[in-house]
Formats: sequence, structure tokens, C-alpha cells
Amino acid sequence: MHTLNVSNAPCSWGAMEFDWSAPRMSYAQMLDEMAATGY
Repeated sequence: MHTLNVSNAPCSWGAMEFDWSAPRMSYAQMLDEMAATGY
């Protein structure tokens, strides 16, 4: 069996959308959510 490494970025998590007037999530929330899903 092979290991598949997957990465993610803030923009694909929805933390840095192109609507600059929208509220932003904190980096801590983003990292907590990524860790909770197994990233």
C-alpha cells in the first residue's frame, strides 16, 4: 500500500476569499478545523 500525501491552503479552506469585505476566520480556527478532518 502507498501513502498519499495531501496538502491544503487557506484559500481552499475558505479563509481567504476574494470578497475582502467578508468576515475572516482566525488562523487558529482554520488549523483546528483542518486538524479535526485529518489534514
